[in-house]
Amino acid sequence: MSLSGGFGSIIFRMVIDMDETRLQTISQLQAFLAGTLEVRFSVPDSDDARYAHIVSVAQRLGYARLNRPDKGVVLRCLLATCGDSRARLTRLLARVLDGQSLHKRYRAPAHAFAQHYTRPSRA
Repeated sequence: MSLSGGFGSIIFRMVIDMDETRLQTISQLQAFLAGTLEVRFSVPDSDDARYAHIVSVAQRLGYARLNRPDKGVVLRCLLATCGDSRARLTRLLARVLDGQSLHKRYRAPAHAFAQHYTRPSRA
């Protein structure tokens, strides 16, 4: 009998809807991170959902008024739940601290394949 989750196994893919909003303090967050090293989180599908999650965690835990070690704990939590890199999360959290809204800041160019050369003249 296999335990890997394939055909004929006894353990199937488990989906848990985690309500992490109950984690209100840094000590609760540290205990959560210490006990869940083996757990893999599913990253939100859309960028808007991921950005909303980052903003909600930063506001709920008062990220702006935390000291440096506690900000590191929040960053580790977001690394586990968002799937973004540390540098990207740091940039996004800096935007949250500046009061900017999180959304995609890039767009398609006005002329994706602009013509660089003049048309050949027909003689």
